[in-house]
Amino acid sequence: MAGSPLHSAPVKSKPINFEISNKGCFRGPGLAPYIDQAIAKRKRAARRDGGELASFYVRLPDRRWHGLTVTAVGLHYESTSVYFREPEAKVRQVLKGIGVQIDAKGVIPMQSEEAVETQLLSATSGESRAYGSSAVTCGV
Repeated sequence: MAGSPLHSAPVKSKPINFEISNKGCFRGPGLAPYIDQAIAKRKRAARRDGGELASFYVRLPDRRWHGLTVTAVGLHYESTSVYFREPEAKVRQVLKGIGVQIDAKGVIPMQSEEAVETQLLSATSGESRAYGSSAVTCGV
């Protein structure tokens, strides 16, 4: 969709520092401030109207990560998502290029048998479509 905000020119911003891997969910300091903002939104909603089960999103200032553009984070009932401007196929290609194993359905398996989290790469839909073209979601 040429001309839409999700498909505009490449961003020239400071790269964000975090990791997507088969070892665990979103390691590294780069996402923490944005996830903290989403947690604060959830707490305000819970105090206001019990809306803590809703999804809460925080836009990022289009930060680069391995050639992709991170556009937002989402905090959901029992999971967290990182949103990308690029489509699912491009994110899959980059993740595989940095050594992340992904199955045909987008599942990013955890290497530890003790891990309770699951990770999934998918195209966005519904309300999350406003935050990116694709997402990696990690949760229980």
